[in-house]
Amino acid sequence: AVKQPLGPFNWALFKASDSLELHNAGSMSVNEMTKWMADDQVLFGLLRMGFGAGKFRRIKWICLHWAGEKVSPVKRGRANALKKEIMAKLGPFSLTVSASSAEEMTLDAIIDKVRRSAVVDGGAADADEDPYSLESFMKALREEAAANAEFYGESADAAADDSEHPFASTLASVHASGSGYNWMLVGKA
Repeated sequence: AVKQPLGPFNWALFKASDSLELHNAGSMSVNEMTKWMADDQVLFGLLRMGFGAGKFRRIKWICLHWAGEKVSPVKRGRANALKKEIMAKLGPFSLTVSASSAEEMTLDAIIDKVRRSAVVDGGAADADEDPYSLESFMKALREEAAANAEFYGESADAAADDSEHPFASTLASVHASGSGYNWMLVGKA
């Protein structure tokens, strides 16, 4: 499902084993995924990140290698011995992100790695617009939510409508540097 351009899951994590055992998967991208990455684990994963929407949508598949800060050298070495084989099973992908600390696995850090590795194709409607910005990512995430609303038991209109569900735009404001917001409170409506 992660390999589908608009599939219901945009990330999956796997335990470091020959069998590629699923650790967890989800649809809310990096912030949700990192909650499943403990400091004492070695995990491999695949992350789909969209940027833009409709015909301007660009998709990057990112192979992840997580070895937490508290992983013993022996455990890290055993997992590294499987790295090439596991990455071959997860491929193809656009780039690889290896990390051992939470700071290296933030949404901003991963978007920055995508931006630095990407080649921009064609001309944008606004030449000053960054096609690999947080705003562009949030636009794609909203499109994914609308495309998969039925899978998750929601209406497509409600999933894509920021006025009814301002979560995505609020989250984008929290992540944007200089927006004036650095936190948000989320509760069940």
